[in-house]
Amino acid sequence: IRIPLRLSAGEAIRFSPQDVILEDGDIVFIQSREDEVFYTGGLLGGSQFSLPRDSDLDILEAIAIAQSQDQSQAGRRSALNSDVTVGASQVIIIRKLPNGSQVPIMVNLYRAKRHESERIAIRPGDYIILQYTKLEAVGAFLEKHILEGALFGVAAASLGRGG
Repeated sequence: IRIPLRLSAGEAIRFSPQDVILEDGDIVFIQSREDEVFYTGGLLGGSQFSLPRDSDLDILEAIAIAQSQDQSQAGRRSALNSDVTVGASQVIIIRKLPNGSQVPIMVNLYRAKRHESERIAIRPGDYIILQYTKLEAVGAFLEKHILEGALFGVAAASLGRGG
């Protein structure tokens, strides 16, 4: 008998209590989860993270793990978002299907924060790519290059006048 560790919402249990009562001579095999990882890219930087052993992980939790690791290892941060306050809200989860093909799953983080149904569960082998929307990219560019340059110019002018 194979006992699933996870069931999908609404999925019925396909075994009875009698099926799982151990008898003398029974063998229990628990498959290793060492190879169950997810990967990150884009603004999260490229890395690999282990999935939790005894619980599911949704997209918000996976990003939180990746970002907390990113802050503890600042050298891995993406050059695109290391010094701007504009946040990225577009996530693409690339998931490999049993037939070998891949499917991109688009997630809007603003909707995922408000609606639990938008929080996609992360599966082994998923690639999570965080990126800016076009409007966010423009905002980040303006903040980094225009605003920063203007502030530098004001500071330089102030110093030049002895202030």
